[in-house]
Amino acid sequence: GESWFPTWLQSGARDAIPLIIIVVVLFLKGKSLPVRGNIEEKRLPLAPYPKRVGKYVAIFVPLGFLFAAGLPGDFLWAGLTGSWGFGFTTSLVAAMFGLSFVVLAGYVGQISLVQISLAGTAAFITARFVANEGPSDANPFAVGGPNWPWPIASAVGVIVAIIVGLIVAVPALRIRGVQLAVVTIAAAISMWTLFFDNPSATKLQGGSSYQFGTPTFFGVDIGSTSSSGLTDNPKFTLFCLIVLAGLCTMVANLRRGSTGRRFLAVRANERAAASAGVSVQSTKLLAFGIAAAVAGVAGVM
Repeated sequence: GESWFPTWLQSGARDAIPLIIIVVVLFLKGKSLPVRGNIEEKRLPLAPYPKRVGKYVAIFVPLGFLFAAGLPGDFLWAGLTGSWGFGFTTSLVAAMFGLSFVVLAGYVGQISLVQISLAGTAAFITARFVANEGPSDANPFAVGGPNWPWPIASAVGVIVAIIVGLIVAVPALRIRGVQLAVVTIAAAISMWTLFFDNPSATKLQGGSSYQFGTPTFFGVDIGSTSSSGLTDNPKFTLFCLIVLAGLCTMVANLRRGSTGRRFLAVRANERAAASAGVSVQSTKLLAFGIAAAVAGVAGVM
């Protein structure tokens, strides 16, 4: 590359520059308030009003913990073998991630194919700031970090995911549907080549990794790895259950409040929502920000 071009941009500039051009063109040429559709458009799926959320949390969180506590590692049940604790915990994290689509696609009707990259952003930032060791005899390629407490590092990771999510949301102020899907998938690819696969930005290369200690909560080990060496620690599973229950309650309350009504109004008809005094632009940005935060929490977990 040329001497004047930043070294850290050389890895992903080839993919990022077309994305920037696409975003600028669509933002300038797109309609500020595109019409939802014509008369012949089919009715949108219902967004039911959540009921008895507290009862579901009180029932399924203890049941889920009992299920996880009884399934540590590999075991034999009904003639089947497998790491059920790992599978159950992974499903809980996947459910957290799915809630970001509930907010974005379910409540506001916006398409985003960059959510998994936002989760990866939060995960990477958290790992970077919680890392506590550099190269050692056991891992000569390890990359050191500032050794922040995991709650602070996690919060920073989620905040960065929100910021990136809001940047990606800018084209949604002008476009929607397939065009928005193209922009978000291009953003995901650009994030990978420009940052995650860029040793100049991540400092990771040649099989290097970040090293960090076991996370604890009031002295309790909530790390995902159990004594068997698998990702099936029941305490971590309980922590996932609590976090998932909190996110579900938040998303349900979002639907039941005034914010949820604004979301559904924008999803149904943006022009009608604007005529009723709803700020379409701020509503979309809020939805993308909340969805990015939920995806970021899933990435941290």
